[in-house]
Amino acid sequence: MSDPRSNQKLDQHRLKMPQDTPHEGGATHVTGESIFVDDIISQKDELQVGYVGSPVAHGILKSIDFSKALAIPGVVAVLTAKDVKHNLWGTIVQDQPLLVSNQIGYRDEPLCVIAAEDRKSLALAKRAVEFRIDEKIPVLSLEQSIQEKNFLYSPTPFRKGNVELALKNSPHVLKGEFEIGGQEHFYLESQASIAYPLEGNHNSAFLGRVTIVHLDEIGAFGQPPCIPDEPLLSRMEFPPFLSTSCDRPSMRTHGS
Repeated sequence: MSDPRSNQKLDQHRLKMPQDTPHEGGATHVTGESIFVDDIISQKDELQVGYVGSPVAHGILKSIDFSKALAIPGVVAVLTAKDVKHNLWGTIVQDQPLLVSNQIGYRDEPLCVIAAEDRKSLALAKRAVEFRIDEKIPVLSLEQSIQEKNFLYSPTPFRKGNVELALKNSPHVLKGEFEIGGQEHFYLESQASIAYPLEGNHNSAFLGRVTIVHLDEIGAFGQPPCIPDEPLLSRMEFPPFLSTSCDRPSMRTHGS
């Protein structure tokens, strides 16, 4: 016969076990009650914002001619890297341009941003922008990257103990190569953001993203573009709205 006191201690222990915590938006997501950025009712004179991406995976951007885009009725502004005050961003290392200023690193990398009064004008303007690009041979494999010593960043590994000595004294050492076709993350969802100009040179932004951005990145375009940038807001009296479709995945073929 078991000791009742042991059962009581076991029950107390079970009460301390971690419990599954429901996602805070799970119930409203599956019932269709969640409000997303695209669900926000458009304001009067709201601007539509979009970007034009690079047609090549790797190259040097020589020039941008957006004169034909600006001539289209309804187009309010076209912005390039020269209009962005802080053109580099990154969660750990700030080395990713918001808009290409020189070197193109991947296909569909944002080259310029367009603001228009309606989606039709925006679509016409995006097709009217002309680029002069010196296309380069992209790096599309690890072997090619190692051979050319062309790396995205310098590794900063965590080291503890003497690895060489441990391997030397290990009774078993396995050698070989392991290659997989996947990657750490693939952003396939749509992105949408809107920023409202407020009094006192302040802005209120609603972001539809999978990550939290740094405060100094709010107002910039990333990969994919997050929200309308500071120069755009400072030049517009109306709220700019940006949306990228899931039909245009942000993780395209990288060239360098």
